[in-house]
Amino acid sequence: MPTDPIQRVEYALDKFGNTVLRLACAQAGDIHNAEDVSQDVFLKLLTADTHFENDDHLKAWLIRVTVNLCHDQGRKRHRKPISSINDLPIEPIQPSGASYEDMAAAWEAIERLPEDQRVVIHLICVEGYSTDEVARILGVSNGAVRSRLSRARKTLRSNVLDAANAAQRSPAPHGAICPSPTNPAQGA
Repeated sequence: MPTDPIQRVEYALDKFGNTVLRLACAQAGDIHNAEDVSQDVFLKLLTADTHFENDDHLKAWLIRVTVNLCHDQGRKRHRKPISSINDLPIEPIQPSGASYEDMAAAWEAIERLPEDQRVVIHLICVEGYSTDEVARILGVSNGAVRSRLSRARKTLRSNVLDAANAAQRSPAPHGAICPSPTNPAQGA
């Protein structure tokens, strides 16, 4: 790990720049604010008087600073939701069978979560951290991380079910023939 501040920033940008930008985008709500936060994170690294033992220590520090700066930014102005999934800096991976609309709906549902739950979901589901690692990064107990994750999943599940039920209750467009849930042969 480089000890020279400029080399350390270049090293961190190469190794963790995308992680910082993705997290900032998920937290800040739009790519422009995320880029500002990302730049601020690496400026803080330039002036940081911290000895990083290894890459994991550096990455945890970058994530913690990113979360803190996004939180500070959110207090300064209202968080704007991502206007489109295309505003994300890196194309999300689509699980097989998931449509663009499904993915967009999932991102929108995640955006509506409270910040503490959104951060945990991002770090675990997008970045691949364990609950122990997230607890260390955020400076909270493992139980708090598991609780936030559980509440986030419950909220997301509820929102998805509500949306699915609303879609089933909405009438079909004029002239459309839709199979009935009780009689799949209808409309065939």
